[in-house]
Amino acid sequence: MKSLAKERKDWKCMLKKKYYNPKHTYEEKLAVAVDARVLPHQWHVLVQFWNSAKGKSRSFRNRENRSKQTTTHTVGTKSFARFHKEEHPEAELNNTIRDEIYTKIVGEDRRGWIRTYGLGPSLSYVRETIFDHVETEVIRKNNEELRGIKNRCK
Repeated sequence: MKSLAKERKDWKCMLKKKYYNPKHTYEEKLAVAVDARVLPHQWHVLVQFWNSAKGKSRSFRNRENRSKQTTTHTVGTKSFARFHKEEHPEAELNNTIRDEIYTKIVGEDRRGWIRTYGLGPSLSYVRETIFDHVETEVIRKNNEELRGIKNRCK
């Protein structure tokens, strides 16, 4: 839902930037030939809002707030998490240290509970899942070894 709202906001921003001229009269603004995807009554509503006191005050406030921003997104198409991981590979070690510190402060998991999982799985479920995966991997490797031995015996 958030992405849809952002798309709508960006769409209105593009329309205003491309077709709306605050120096024109109200009638001239309504008469502008806008994008074919915009219905005439929708364009009238947008122009009416942008001309209203509420629309002008919001535009002024947003313009001021935008001018106060000192940092911008400068990592291109990468997410901040990916950028940080590539720039600071030693951070993985720091996560292990953080986990140890967290365990020292909060304490070990209590019997039958796992911290930070909320009402999710129990300790036995997580251990079974981990051990099932490990057992499956061991069984797979053993089967491959047996096949190799059988093939050599033939």
